[in-house]
Amino acid sequence: MTAGSFNKEAKAYVLDGDVSGLGVIRSLGREGVPMRIFDHASSPGLSSRYGRGMRIAAPTKEPERALEALLEAADGGPKGVLFPASDHWVQFASRYRYRLEKRFELILPDEEVSKGLTNKRFQQDQAERLDVPIAKTFYPRDMQDIEALKGDLQYPVFIKPYSGHLWRMHFPNKGFSADGPGELVSLFDRILPTGLEAMVQEIVIGPNTNHFEVSIYIDRSGRARGTFTAQKIRQFPVDFGMGTMLKSVHNQEVAELGHRLLTGMGHRGIADVEFKLDDRDGRYKMLDINFRFWFQTVQATCAGVNFPLIQYLDLTGQEVPDAADYRDDVLWVNALSDVMSVIGQGRSGGLREAISQYFEAESFSYFAPDDVMPAVSKLLAKDTLSNLIFHLRS
Repeated sequence: MTAGSFNKEAKAYVLDGDVSGLGVIRSLGREGVPMRIFDHASSPGLSSRYGRGMRIAAPTKEPERALEALLEAADGGPKGVLFPASDHWVQFASRYRYRLEKRFELILPDEEVSKGLTNKRFQQDQAERLDVPIAKTFYPRDMQDIEALKGDLQYPVFIKPYSGHLWRMHFPNKGFSADGPGELVSLFDRILPTGLEAMVQEIVIGPNTNHFEVSIYIDRSGRARGTFTAQKIRQFPVDFGMGTMLKSVHNQEVAELGHRLLTGMGHRGIADVEFKLDDRDGRYKMLDINFRFWFQTVQATCAGVNFPLIQYLDLTGQEVPDAADYRDDVLWVNALSDVMSVIGQGRSGGLREAISQYFEAESFSYFAPDDVMPAVSKLLAKDTLSNLIFHLRS
């Protein structure tokens, strides 16, 4: 989906320079939208050719300083269009929405919904209310609850945080798998002292390819202006991890469940909902919602649904063309993590097959032939090699 000729006077202000932000940057930059890029870390997107990058204060530690920097960066032309592309920046935008709206156009659901945007307990409650299937889930508050619960669970179970962005300050994963009561108690002995809240969820049975993600943009009037579905091929860590290779597909059932959930919640703007098909009962079960641009944003753009452009046109009051149908089998790859996923699966010839798939891929997490510096920046980052060595050894 491209808009052809449209008004590009308003600048895009992208908050996040990592994978999610890069998808926004490239989707807009290739359409000629002028852009500023902000992040609190030296993230790869700050070096993109499509916009001027600037490092500012962290939205969690120094939010007032971050707000001041953004307001100062807004020029005297038309209001800029704000694109928060990580959980930290979404929470920041929601917290300061009324001050930001003086200088920027932004889209968020109402304040009540916004309070739960990054809270997975809120997401689970909303899914249950709207009759969207979820895995059986428990919400222990303390060790007494764990002791009462541990003997009644069907193991293995997955321990999932309420707030992923807070969890990652303490643990380098999406959560923990527990194979029995003893391991469950041991893991909560580590979790509870941090002050984090976590739920215990029975695992949805099935291979990685049972995972599907549906992405939807809902405009200011409540109308869905684009829908895109992708299927996981691999993830890392292999059992419970982030997608490392996905392909575009059409899955009407998942799309309809996503629409029911997001419209029933009164959501506005972009969201990405993950489901997994449970081999035991043949039902798709909601696992997670990202109320923001997600890792594979640029995959949707390559396939034919440019969500950042849809948001730009919507927020600048321009006509949003009806989204054309997208192409199937468009691959997105996070190559470094995907290599580790292939090695972790231990399949003979798997790495050779994976590398051949990389040549077929049309979109990547960091690399793009028309915008190479973010990939160079990521490869040269201090943590890239150390993380690779750590995971290969473990």
